[in-house]
Amino acid sequence: MLTKELVPIVLLVEDITKFVCQSMENPKNKTGGYLCITDRNGKLCCLNQIGMVLDLTKAEKYAGFAQEKAKRLVAHPDHISSWQSRIEKEDKYGGAIRVGNNIYSFSGLTEHEDEAIMLTAARYCSPEKFSTSQQAT
Repeated sequence: MLTKELVPIVLLVEDITKFVCQSMENPKNKTGGYLCITDRNGKLCCLNQIGMVLDLTKAEKYAGFAQEKAKRLVAHPDHISSWQSRIEKEDKYGGAIRVGNNIYSFSGLTEHEDEAIMLTAARYCSPEKFSTSQQAT
């Protein structure tokens, strides 16, 4: 269930995703994906479609990837980003960011774009929780 406190994050991710889809090279004409937000223990706070994902098979895949990235980050408490534990040949990608007591995860665009969207959302939604002391090495 989407709570009032999560609505601004979801709206921001929608805006960032729209900007990325319109501004970057987009040969596959992707226009969306899935946003997953969990608490630090992996409890699901929201799983929302962002933009349009017209192919139902891909929608299920993106929703699953978004949740997997968040769960993987929970399993690596010393990591800031799921990029730190990515294994492409096992379909484990970047695109999740730890922000304070939450994890923001996105899947649907390229791996780099997923990660960039989450970094941008984290910075704008929780600047006090996204300090330079949390940067990955």
